[in-house]
Amino acid sequence: MLVTTIVWLYRRKYKFSDGPYNTKQRIALLAAAFLLPVLSFSLANVDQMDATGNAYANEVAGNGIFSFAAAARRNELDYDKF
Repeated sequence: MLVTTIVWLYRRKYKFSDGPYNTKQRIALLAAAFLLPVLSFSLANVDQMDATGNAYANEVAGNGIFSFAAAARRNELDYDKF
């Protein structure tokens, strides 16, 4: 929902075209390609998904792949679970 709103708002201001990008646009896209994964890696924390007392809701919040990546990053992979 949030992404759809953002795209809809930017669609009104910016025109998405199939033409080639100029140097300024390429640098902006390259910066976004590097900054977005770095920010998501540093801001997302697996401890955020343990907000409720309900184990089922916590697992849904973890989204499977998020939990798997966090476990691999921490070297705490529960092989029976995954």
